Amino acid sequence: MRIGITYNLSTEVAAAEGIPSDRADEFDSLETVRNIEKGIIAAGHEPVRLGFGLDAIAHLKRQPVDLVFNIAEGLYGCARESQMPAILDMMGIPYTFSDTLALSLALDKTMTKQVLMQNGINTPAFWSVDNPVQVEAIIRTGALKYPLFVKPSREGSSMGINDNSRVTCDDELRNQVSVVLAAYPGSSILIEEFLPGREVTVGVIGNREPEVLGVMSFKLLSGTEKDFFYTPEIKHHWEKYVVPECPADLSGDEYQKVRNLAVGVFKALHCRDCARIDMRFDANGEPSFMEINPLAGLTKSKSDIPVMAELMGLSYEDLIGRIIQAAVERIDAERPETRMVTEAQRATV
Repeated sequence: MRIGITYNLSTEVAAAEGIPSDRADEFDSLETVRNIEKGIIAAGHEPVRLGFGLDAIAHLKRQPVDLVFNIAEGLYGCARESQMPAILDMMGIPYTFSDTLALSLALDKTMTKQVLMQNGINTPAFWSVDNPVQVEAIIRTGALKYPLFVKPSREGSSMGINDNSRVTCDDELRNQVSVVLAAYPGSSILIEEFLPGREVTVGVIGNREPEVLGVMSFKLLSGTEKDFFYTPEIKHHWEKYVVPECPADLSGDEYQKVRNLAVGVFKALHCRDCARIDMRFDANGEPSFMEINPLAGLTKSKSDIPVMAELMGLSYEDLIGRIIQAAVERIDAERPETRMVTEAQRATV
């Protein structure tokens, strides 16, 4: 089977106009593309580099593929992670990971929490604002319980988070919201209660009956878990701050609750193939949903999913193979027209 790879290289994106400089860390290196190629070959398939956007369309017209392994983050807008999947849908080409709807929804943290609340998923109390007047209105209600956490609603890779994101009073809240609004004009800001328990991240793989790939926590090299949260510095240089532990040191009851929450989130958002769910324990010892990444990073020995897999005894190549297997099984079970678009039809795109 010929498997194309769609991606945005960080070196190329850095030169693009209108892309915030701190977003470069969202994108992938050529080394990651090469490692995915090795995984595709190890699974018995032929990899084909496609790139992104118009370049990918041109490649696909010249060189059709059976499946696309998509890691393209997209460039602009609140639905940017759906850009390449939308093109592939239009061309009738199946791809790995979630579809356009799930990717667009998950990129908006506020809307994701609203949907999950409707599905009975536990998540911290939250508010969404896009101007200081709204902040004052929330403060006047007297409903806020500090500490709170402030972050952009539509950014990934811990963007917009810094040492001041955890706020403990009204003035700190006002100041941090102003800072984030200035850094991300036009964005909505998510304010949520900061939970006191430890944080865990869960990998989920599969489709109809998704499985937990692993539950990972982090042992701090300094500081306390109660106040810990990820900043971009910690996320991208975690070796200096934390030691990953997978499986996490949880009781049997805690593990089952974490497992049920992760799979419940995966299904409620109609995710596909593989995703990463972050959660934190509340004061009552219950896991609570924080974020989901249905297009999780795959940097070898660096990103959470590959690190988790490695600690669970699954090689990087086998991880890529399992993702491909999940996608192929899903596609074979779906409507046949996903695989019946003719080359003549693709040529008209």
